[in-house]
Amino acid sequence: MMNFDEIRPYNNSELAEAIDRILAYPEFDSIISYTFPGESKEAVHQRARSIKNIHELQKMFSYTAVGRIIRDSTHGLTVSGLKELDPSQGYLFISNHRDIILDSALLSYQLVAYGRETVEIGTGDNLFFSPFVSDLMRLNRSFKIHRNLTPRELHTYSVRLSHFIRHQVGTEKKSVWIAQRNGRAKDGHDQTETGLLKMLGLSSADFLAGFRELQIVPMAVSYELDPCDRFKARELAIKDAGLPFEKTKMEDFLNMQAGILEHKGRVHIAIGKPLDHELEGLALMKNKNERFRAFRELMDTQIQSLYKLFPTNYIAADMLNGNTDFSHNYTADEKEQFARHLRDMEEKLKNDKIELLPFLLNIYANPVFNQYQAGVKANR
Repeated sequence: MMNFDEIRPYNNSELAEAIDRILAYPEFDSIISYTFPGESKEAVHQRARSIKNIHELQKMFSYTAVGRIIRDSTHGLTVSGLKELDPSQGYLFISNHRDIILDSALLSYQLVAYGRETVEIGTGDNLFFSPFVSDLMRLNRSFKIHRNLTPRELHTYSVRLSHFIRHQVGTEKKSVWIAQRNGRAKDGHDQTETGLLKMLGLSSADFLAGFRELQIVPMAVSYELDPCDRFKARELAIKDAGLPFEKTKMEDFLNMQAGILEHKGRVHIAIGKPLDHELEGLALMKNKNERFRAFRELMDTQIQSLYKLFPTNYIAADMLNGNTDFSHNYTADEKEQFARHLRDMEEKLKNDKIELLPFLLNIYANPVFNQYQAGVKANR
């Protein structure tokens, strides 16, 4: 069996030492004060040291912390499709990706609410930027996805990652969450990378049996207000102007902070059905490149169709198109509230002296356009 130590999250045997390190980090004090207001640091430390396994840790700390984020910064979290999944089965959730931390954290929150195990989370190695964050991530079942590798390193690592995911889902019956692409969708286009699907296939010689074993479930998370929209729009505007954009560790931290604290309006997680019959049609295709291209289009159609559209999406689409085609999906008050949000975001970045509005609108409008196209493809 392959050694997955360089990839995997912490296991129960490593829990006690990792908790001791976490409690010693001064950064953890702010998490305690946010998650357990009114409780003493000593009481929280005592409870933490009594924890016996990762699941208990997530129920006691992570579930409480995410619940507080939901109460403080959303108008509610809803979910669809989760009840239809067999709790004894492991699944591979392939999801759109909008927020660095919350996309997968919100899914795990809902799983705990339904009395189920949380997911193991594929997380880019750029987010393991300090010992504290690394410990926190791995305690919360994040596994490391390495980036910026040489071609030879990438192939070797991809084979190992593919086997790791297959082992977790197929053998251990654990569920895994992974984004459909490398990094977040900055412009609102939720599109799957063909390389991701090819990586998943590296651990099985049989396309149909191999992908059936993975129990792939398409998933879409939708935010009425993207908490990081201004950062995404700024990056896109700078690149569009042909100017250099260098992403720093501070940029990741600010995005993580905004994702947690900024208002998100309503949030919805839509869980699709495990792929099965769709794989049979793909398996009949002889050309591998065409097969994976069709697989990618299938995933895009599934995820884009699952996306829940809010008034903000329809308003942005009408603003970009300069018409009122979607006006039956929102009120005048909702339009004014969204216009106020756009002005606030522009004001926060006014010193950059760049035109943000078109990029902000695209973040919200593209899911409308994509869903229309997905519907057209699905009905052909």
